[in-house]
Amino acid sequence: MYQYLTLLALAFPAFAQNPDYLNTIAQALQRAGLTSLASAAARLTNTTTGQTLLNRLPNGNFTLFAPDNEAFTGAPDAFASDDELVARVLSYHIVSGNFTSNNGSLESQIFPNSTVGRTLLNNSSLVQLEGNKSQVLVWTKVDNTVQILNQTPNITVQNSLSAANLFINVINGILTIPLNTSTVLNEQNLTSLSGIFNTTNATDSSGANVTVAKIFNDEARGFTLFAPSNEALQAVSSSLTPFAGNNTAIYTLLGNHVINGSSLYSPVLLSSPKLTTAAGEPLTFTSNSSGVFVVSGISSGSTVATAKVVKSDVLVKNGVIHIIDGVLLNLDTNPEAATSAFNSATSVAAVTSTETGPVGPTSTSSLSSDNSDNAAQGVLGGVKETMSTLVTALVGMLGWTALGVALV
Repeated sequence: MYQYLTLLALAFPAFAQNPDYLNTIAQALQRAGLTSLASAAARLTNTTTGQTLLNRLPNGNFTLFAPDNEAFTGAPDAFASDDELVARVLSYHIVSGNFTSNNGSLESQIFPNSTVGRTLLNNSSLVQLEGNKSQVLVWTKVDNTVQILNQTPNITVQNSLSAANLFINVINGILTIPLNTSTVLNEQNLTSLSGIFNTTNATDSSGANVTVAKIFNDEARGFTLFAPSNEALQAVSSSLTPFAGNNTAIYTLLGNHVINGSSLYSPVLLSSPKLTTAAGEPLTFTSNSSGVFVVSGISSGSTVATAKVVKSDVLVKNGVIHIIDGVLLNLDTNPEAATSAFNSATSVAAVTSTETGPVGPTSTSSLSSDNSDNAAQGVLGGVKETMSTLVTALVGMLGWTALGVALV
């Protein structure tokens, strides 16, 4: 193991000038038996992505999710020869900040609540969040065991130790980087919504005729989608049939399931007094012993629509999905509020920052000049573009009965 880390010291001044740092890390990895991880780390010198990661590590505090040796036996075949893949995947295993709890274990909320940390993965082919933000990692504690969410099979933290500025958490798997919306919808058994996305045409920002799936997959730069389950869509199919020919109503209905230009994870949702949808309507959140509920709109003091969040923080490469058990049947709209909300989200996204703690109301962040080739824009590039693009799409998406789109 030491020979691998010695190569790092020779290759990078940041390590060579601080041999004590390198020795501390080497000893920690040896004590933990993480020889496969040490071998993978040595390959970081072979790519620009890996070199950038190595140069960053000695500065600040970081939390490392370290796959054990057995985890590497199940690594993708490409790991053996693709150094760039190794660098990108390892970047997703490092979170900015020290997440050490008072008892020396990993800081974690207890299920159903989650802890969200900002990783060092920010390659534009894999991450397309608003404001050049890096991808996040989400974890929670179930029966006193910390489990990493969005991973199949389940990956859990085995033990923890500290070394220099690294808080190392040994895990029993290699983390999978979040994929595009279509892939994730199918993985989450949201096949009705996925099928509608894939069979509905729309016009993208360049004027080309594409599917709604492609717009969410490739053009969106930061969004929060409240995605009705298969059962939820089936339950309201008869109620939506009258709106099949009403483009305005259909756009409004879907727009009230999307927050434009912001990826809002569960800790943010629960701490937000009110959010504004792409249709300009307010979203609020309540919780009780049975769970968390999203409330869409207020009309004459009465709630317009409510649904329970049955699964939160489902990550995609350019946003986040929260699965709900109902369709938010709210046909009210406020274009001025939608425009204002999007402009506000765009302004916030333009100020890049480095979060060094949990993402949410207690997060710690600092301004950063770190740049990447990610673009800061909302779903479909903005409210005006969203409206014109989705009108055609929504006829199919929510008027499936009239258009013959099958619910799976």
